[in-house]
Amino acid sequence: MKPNAHRAIEHLKEAVDKTTSQERSNASTFHSAVEYHLRLKGWLVAREFQVTGRGDNHQGRIDLVVFCPCRMAIELDNSRIREKSRFKLSLFEGLKFVILRETGEVISLNNSVGKEGRVAGPGQE
Repeated sequence: MKPNAHRAIEHLKEAVDKTTSQERSNASTFHSAVEYHLRLKGWLVAREFQVTGRGDNHQGRIDLVVFCPCRMAIELDNSRIREKSRFKLSLFEGLKFVILRETGEVISLNNSVGKEGRVAGPGQE
């Protein structure tokens, strides 16, 4: 991982760890909770950031984009990384992450070698 990606993934993990099981119970509340905890860190966050597509000929939106302290895109998926999330993130210039709501796992898609960097979710070792 790039050095910035390593620091970012730890901050994302902290934000996810602060979400409750109730907030992780549905996509909408999880989206709001992660956004809230990132903003509490003083980060500049945009919700539903528009990109040129999502891989299926429809307009795409990235769940959360952070502009400060660094530029990063975050997709929030349920239990696995969706192909349309990978595609949307590939259109973004900056750091790229997927957070799995079911496990709280934070996954970096920033490795140039093609392997994903993963950090365990709440209660995982």
